[in-house]
Amino acid sequence: MRIRTPFLTVFAMLAMASVVHAQTPEPPTDLVVSDTPDDAGQSVEVDWSLSGTDIFNPLNTNAKETSPEVIVATYAIERKVLNGHGADVSDEDTHWRKVSEAGAGESHWTDRSVNLGWTYDYRVCAIDNQGDASSWCDAQNAVTPSMQLFNSSKAWLAIFMLIFGVFIAYFINH
Repeated sequence: MRIRTPFLTVFAMLAMASVVHAQTPEPPTDLVVSDTPDDAGQSVEVDWSLSGTDIFNPLNTNAKETSPEVIVATYAIERKVLNGHGADVSDEDTHWRKVSEAGAGESHWTDRSVNLGWTYDYRVCAIDNQGDASSWCDAQNAVTPSMQLFNSSKAWLAIFMLIFGVFIAYFINH
């Protein structure tokens, strides 16, 4: 028969209490996704506000006092397909999947691997140097990339062609 002494019980309780719970960085906030204008529906803009433990965050006035264990090293960006609009969507794409990483201090990423007309949802989390991740910041809304009727980034070409056409018409008439 084994006898338990109060000393061993107290020692075991102290050992359990001394386990340090890993701290995690603060999550990013205000994740907004939008269709990229003037791109024929081929990309999505992903923007977020930096984590409070990102030392490059201008709102982090106590950056020097931030614990080195929770300083943001990267941001993980995940996406899933909500609707393929009739196209075959793989089972892998309908679940959260990491599509990119952004470095500390970065709060913008452009996803150029989207399909025209599909609906996507995004989320971002902060990861510190130890690999601990914050909670996820989900997008406020889903996004569906679409083609615009007129690409305003090519407006110069339309103006040039119009002026060129006027010159040709003028010289033909004279």
